[in-house]
Amino acid sequence: YLKITDYTDELIDDLEKIKDGWPKQVITMQKNWIGKSEGLELNFTFSDESKKLLSNAFDSFDTFTTRADTIYGITYTALAPEHEIVKYLIENKVLDQEKINALKIMQSTTGIDRAQAKKSGVDLGLSVIHPLTKKKIPVWVANFVLTEYGSGAVMAVPAHDDRDYEFAQMYNLEINTVIMPNNGKPPKNNAYTLEGKMINSDQFNGMKN
Repeated sequence: YLKITDYTDELIDDLEKIKDGWPKQVITMQKNWIGKSEGLELNFTFSDESKKLLSNAFDSFDTFTTRADTIYGITYTALAPEHEIVKYLIENKVLDQEKINALKIMQSTTGIDRAQAKKSGVDLGLSVIHPLTKKKIPVWVANFVLTEYGSGAVMAVPAHDDRDYEFAQMYNLEINTVIMPNNGKPPKNNAYTLEGKMINSDQFNGMKN
């Protein structure tokens, strides 16, 4: 067996050598399969109340994103069921038994099965501070978040990510549009994932995303 992740850069770079002889969609498929992502890490600090609930065992957690242009649209964060913070909450019985049971069911389900299952989540009753707006946003556990990707935690932007949108609709979470289509008409019943002008984004308003 080859440890494929050791060869990510070479595999991506060498696709350039065959791009003229292969269909574009095949090259794209290969890039997605190799799975290299370029983005940034965003740190979320727990609110003072949440730090108390956690007995100051955790101060913050990192998320990884490839969409820096949507940061002002974050309305919740989500952890993988196997995340160390989730394990702490279960082991120290910070959550009620119903939530603990739901989390244990998620933990016993493989990532592949979870990816194919209906979206589900557990509200941890915790909040973090948005690093730019300084607003409190809730922390959930979501079955679509995987420990193998990034840090096992995601910043959720339901207005501009289909998966985040579906989850927000399911649990009645806030949706904040920060990219407006060039024709000025945002979709009503789904996320907007294409290019446009930035809005509700402080000093970046009016810029192309």
